[in-house]
Amino acid sequence: MIDVQVSSPVAGVRMLSLVGDIDMFTAPVVDSMITGQLARRPEALVLDLREVGFMSSAGLATLMSARNQAGAAGIALRVVCTAESVLRPMTITGLVRLFDVYSDVAAAIG
Repeated sequence: MIDVQVSSPVAGVRMLSLVGDIDMFTAPVVDSMITGQLARRPEALVLDLREVGFMSSAGLATLMSARNQAGAAGIALRVVCTAESVLRPMTITGLVRLFDVYSDVAAAIG
């Protein structure tokens, strides 16, 4: 199960705050939410993953899709994450090097 909250903390920035697990069942929901926010053409999209308890390979694929979509549109993609449940699979797969990862929302927004 995943809960996604959408906000615009400052002008030009959209943020998705996720709570729950990103797995093969919830990844399509997350992907759809990300695509919808990117379609709004913000300057930056922040993904707050601090409350994500589990990240499967489907979740990692969703992050890569978001990176590719954002990059193609010229939109900065920033990931806020301190949870080992997300950082570990990102680190093991080498994906952490492909993202701008922040430890808090204020740094990601600023």
